[in-house]
Amino acid sequence: SWARKRRPVMAESPPAAAGGLSAITGLRLRAHEVAVQAPMCAVHDGHEIIRVFGKVPQGLVEVVVPGLITADGLAVMCERLEQAAASGVTVIFDDPFKLLLAGEPAMVGMLVHRLERGLSATIRFRRASSLVAFTFNPSYPAFDGTTYRAASLDAGAGRAVLAAVVTIPVVDVKADGIARVYDACFSPDR
Repeated sequence: SWARKRRPVMAESPPAAAGGLSAITGLRLRAHEVAVQAPMCAVHDGHEIIRVFGKVPQGLVEVVVPGLITADGLAVMCERLEQAAASGVTVIFDDPFKLLLAGEPAMVGMLVHRLERGLSATIRFRRASSLVAFTFNPSYPAFDGTTYRAASLDAGAGRAVLAAVVTIPVVDVKADGIARVYDACFSPDR
């Protein structure tokens, strides 16, 4: 029936017709002469990767992963690239922070290492990231052997030590509040 949701079909097109990297909203697999473009998907999990990699073009040279990818999706991508004997592929993610959100950091790191070393993949990002502020929270839970209690460092001294070794703003989250972090991240002079 027309009321049922249907998954959009992936389109195959020459690479030139696929547009620039910033225009890609769905997972894209590109070979020398053809590109497979999936419809927009905000989170690429294992099921999405299986579906898209069902159409791996011969001579794959590039995989563009817009949005988030889960650790499961990254693991399936590694498996599918290994099965396709796709060595030397360039894998392009939005930015490094999307990988940080993929799942448990050690697992994600292992999978990225697997891409780089096992498949000789080149990892690239559509957007560069930069460290714009360092947050400092002087409060911490102190453990006395049986329970935790609230404790804090000397905020002024801790902030001064950090400020002496970094060239970006050091924000004391407790004293300065979140507005200072926001200002450091989104100021017009960045």
